[in-house]
Amino acid sequence: MRYKDTGEVHKDFHLAVDRTITYIMEHYGEQFLIDLCKRTSHQVYQDIYRHLKEGDLCALAEHWQYYYTREGGEFTLTQDNDQLVLTVTKCPAAEHIIKVKGSLSPYYHRFDELLVGSWCEHTPFVSTFTVHNPVSYTITVRRNHASQ
Repeated sequence: MRYKDTGEVHKDFHLAVDRTITYIMEHYGEQFLIDLCKRTSHQVYQDIYRHLKEGDLCALAEHWQYYYTREGGEFTLTQDNDQLVLTVTKCPAAEHIIKVKGSLSPYYHRFDELLVGSWCEHTPFVSTFTVHNPVSYTITVRRNHASQ
């Protein structure tokens, strides 16, 4: 895995991301956020993106397993050759942001949706992002047989 933090978790990082997302949307608009997510998913997380382009879900599964476990999230992760499903019942990042400032940015989940969607761009996969409540969501990355 190319990008992997170690050491103590400082959850205020998520608070900064939440505020940054709001700033970007209010001052630059959604297209800028889309471009930022593409650059982040293709460059910062280039190993995950490369694996997805090769039809391999393992690097993304490893990434999600590592970070949600590391930060104390409550989640399930299921995978086969055609699909990876992350069901988060308690997102530690969203929970921390709500605890500190009372609510998430109205664009918070849109950012995650765009990031995962960018990972799937030009790969054999498509993604769906379903929000259940502010701290619970499901992300599905599945092979797009129609595109093959």
